[in-house]
Amino acid sequence: MPIIFDAVDRIEPEPGEWVDIKHQMTYGDSVALQEAMMKAIIRKDSLRPGSDTPFDEAVSEIEIHSGKLTLLKRNIVAWSYKDQSGSPLPVSLENIERLDQKTGDYIADEIARRNPAPKKGG
Repeated sequence: MPIIFDAVDRIEPEPGEWVDIKHQMTYGDSVALQEAMMKAIIRKDSLRPGSDTPFDEAVSEIEIHSGKLTLLKRNIVAWSYKDQSGSPLPVSLENIERLDQKTGDYIADEIARRNPAPKKGG
């Protein structure tokens, strides 16, 4: 089906803890992830009408990022984590950044497993 609805999968990074992630990323999720991973900064003068500035001279800077935070932010729907007083901790970029390395990598791997990269040439 070409439309992705809000199905979620519950994963357990550790016993007693759970994270609900999207079963499948949407086109919008994929585009946002791609945009978070790479940004080219173009010189203004190369954008003038009729400019024949070669690409390697027009691009003044290229930033490449892993996109993991965007991946987690767009795919985590809910979780069981609580703050220091025992209140539910909202799913937010700030709180995602607070995850320990092992948990963040586990969640990212589970998302990637559900959304394999398209095969080339076939």
